[in-house]
Amino acid sequence: MFEYKKNIKKNFKSSFKWNLFGSGFYESLKILHQIFLLKIMHSAAYGLQGSIFSIIYLTVYLTEFGMSNSITPFLNFFVKSKENFKKIFLFYYLTPQIIIFVIASIITTYFYSKSFLYKQNNPFIFLILLIIPFEGIRIFLRRLLHTLFLSKRVIITETVLVTFYVSTVWICYLFFNFKITQNLVFIPYLIDTFLGVSIFSFYVFNFYKKLNNKKLDYPENLLIRIIKTRFFNYSIQVGKNFFTGNFLTPFFASGFGLEKAGIFNLANHIAESIKSIMKVTFIFSGNALLARIKDSSLSVKRLAFNALSKNLSLIIYPIIIFVLINYKNLIKLKNMYFLTSNTILQSSIFSIIALLEYFFIIYEQFYIVEEKTARLFLFKIFEFALFYIFILLKNFANPILALISIFIVKVLSLLLISINAYILWKIKPDFRINSIYLFICTIISLLFYLIFQYIFLA
Repeated sequence: MFEYKKNIKKNFKSSFKWNLFGSGFYESLKILHQIFLLKIMHSAAYGLQGSIFSIIYLTVYLTEFGMSNSITPFLNFFVKSKENFKKIFLFYYLTPQIIIFVIASIITTYFYSKSFLYKQNNPFIFLILLIIPFEGIRIFLRRLLHTLFLSKRVIITETVLVTFYVSTVWICYLFFNFKITQNLVFIPYLIDTFLGVSIFSFYVFNFYKKLNNKKLDYPENLLIRIIKTRFFNYSIQVGKNFFTGNFLTPFFASGFGLEKAGIFNLANHIAESIKSIMKVTFIFSGNALLARIKDSSLSVKRLAFNALSKNLSLIIYPIIIFVLINYKNLIKLKNMYFLTSNTILQSSIFSIIALLEYFFIIYEQFYIVEEKTARLFLFKIFEFALFYIFILLKNFANPILALISIFIVKVLSLLLISINAYILWKIKPDFRINSIYLFICTIISLLFYLIFQYIFLA
């Protein structure tokens, strides 16, 4: 048992490190790609591209019905044998979801073709039709592999694929005189998504081959438990989509025009990149950790919760230190061509909302693994009610006021969830951090301050 726990800790640390450094490179490359796209494309065309991507991912997240978030509580049943894996993974999870994604893709593509966004400079319509199901499956397989502590393979694969995608777009533009059109953005993206699904499927199959050959063995009520867990997980996650750029980008496009949606799209990409780095480090590594201690005592689970909150600090504190030292320089960036003060302000507010989301996640992971999502569901209903009253019913003059209102709603919701978690399990986050680490972060932030002062803003 000691060796088992030791291996869990070792795998968690390894997963965390690979996720942190790999996702940092991955997201940095994506941000640079988006900045250059905004610089070269007309702002309305860039807003259209952002709106299409947002519609694709909004469709995926609205129709996955809690699938990805419901792996953790039942992972122990997945990995008991090959028969268990085939039955639970293929027949309870993957096959029904593929059918749902295909149907959702057809419906979304049809309504998109009838919407105000559908103009002559759109990508080929079949690209949207194919990207939705492939990207949905890719996201699920990625989550499964992270939960199986196969993060190293996933990170290496994703890094190679995003480099391939970005290189394809810019090589075509720089060396073969292609114009940056919607098709040049979306065709390589479909190829990237298809390759991702193929490689991840290969990894999953290899994992399956290593499982033992025991007979099928799982509780009789497992399917009911999976359906119940997926229902509540979906219920608490679905509302989040209305706080993300996947909803807000096309929402701003319809309310404020494609050009302002384009500015928000870049702000969203910057915020979502920070969010994604934290997602792979805390959701994926955290789910893998909690899945393996599901049957442990509450004291062990409290230690795991503390470990997750401490790791959250490793990301939060450097960002706060960097912004405090460099905020004046960041504001001055508005004088550089296409980066407006609106872009920087929206990015800042949306980044704060994105960071706040990860205080939610360390709690939500605990609720999910304890199969107590019904309680969380009630809090999410309250959150969505506030969202409807304060955001959807208001006719805001600009996106900034809408984002500030979203922030207030999220803070109120977080307070309720954290208080309830303490009452139930006596868990509270531990945000203490090593002073040497803080010192190093401060030195790095000061170096960036000097770089901004004497190179970019000289």
